[in-house]
Amino acid sequence: MNRMVDFRCILIVFCLTLCGNNFGAIAQELQKLHTIHEIVDSAFENSKVVMINEVHAGQKRNKRTRIVGQLALPKAHSHGVRTLAMEALTLPFAQEANRTRKVPLIDTKFGYLHQPDMMQLMQTALDLGWNLVPYEDFDYKGASTIEAINAREKIQAQNLFEIFKKLPKNEKLLVWCGNSHLNKNPAEISMGTFFPMGYQFWKISGVEPFVIDQTPTVDLKGDGSAFKKWEAYKDKLKTNFHQTMGILNLDKKRARILSLRNSIE
Repeated sequence: MNRMVDFRCILIVFCLTLCGNNFGAIAQELQKLHTIHEIVDSAFENSKVVMINEVHAGQKRNKRTRIVGQLALPKAHSHGVRTLAMEALTLPFAQEANRTRKVPLIDTKFGYLHQPDMMQLMQTALDLGWNLVPYEDFDYKGASTIEAINAREKIQAQNLFEIFKKLPKNEKLLVWCGNSHLNKNPAEISMGTFFPMGYQFWKISGVEPFVIDQTPTVDLKGDGSAFKKWEAYKDKLKTNFHQTMGILNLDKKRARILSLRNSIE
C-alpha cells in the first residue's frame, strides 16, 4: 500500500487544518463526555451506518484508535452489526479470514494489516462471528491529482453502498477507515476541493452515516499542540480506564474522541 502514503500525508494535513479552523465551533458544542460504549450506542440508535476512523501515516499509527475499535465491536454487535467493512483489505485476504475465522498471516511490506493491534481488531470481529468485507479502490495509483483522489473516495463510497444494500433488512454496518475519509463535508486542500468518502457515501446512498472521529487529540505534529485545545477535559479523561472518552453531537450525527493517549508510533 506504499502508493497511498502520499495521500495519507494530505489527509493528515487536512485533519490538522480541520481541527484548528473549527475550534471556536467545537467550544460551543455539547461538553458532556461519554464513554466509548455510550457513543456507539448513540451512533447506532441514530443511523444504520456508522463510520469510525483510525489515525495512521504509512507504517506509523496511533495505537489507541485501534483499541477503541476493539472496545466498540461488542457494543456494535448488540445493535445488530455482523459486517465490518475495512479500508486496505483485499478480497482474497477477507475471504480466507471469513472462511477460517482467523486473521491470515501477511507480508510486513503489505500496508499495515500485519500490525498486532490491527490483527487483534480483525480477530475480535471474527470471534464475534462477523464477516470482514473490503471496499478499497485497488486501481488507485496515488495522489497525483485531486481528481484521482476524489475518484478513489467515490469508488470507496460506491463499494460501501453495494455492501450496505446486500445486508439483511435489520442489519447495520460498521465501516473502519483511516484519517479523514469519513468526513461528511467537502474541504479545500492544497490540491483543490476534496470530497471525502463519507460525504460521497451520503450523497450516493441517501443514508447519513454517524461518524466517530478519533483524530482531534492525536499528536500528528509531534509537539502535543493538538491536545491543548482540549486541556479542560484532562482531569475527566484521567478517570476513564482507557483515558479516552468523547463528545456527542446528535444533530450532526458525529462524535469526537478525546484521549490522553495520542502518540504516533
